[in-house]
Amino acid sequence: TKFATEMAAIVEKAAAEKQFDRLVVVAPPKVLGDLRHALGTHARTLLAGELGKDLTQYEGAELIGHLGEWIKP
Repeated sequence: TKFATEMAAIVEKAAAEKQFDRLVVVAPPKVLGDLRHALGTHARTLLAGELGKDLTQYEGAELIGHLGEWIKP
């Protein structure tokens, strides 16, 4: 999708500029597949995890509950 392609370009640029040291991608399954396909080399090397879920309705502790394995204390 256009959204996934545009997001992947933003993430790839940030990865190439070393703006983060690891990447966890969370998106609904269809979008996650599109993002995975569109990510560039720099972002792929930093990919630490993926979660195929829509978490937009969660916040705070509930969100951390879904992402806990990737969040450093």
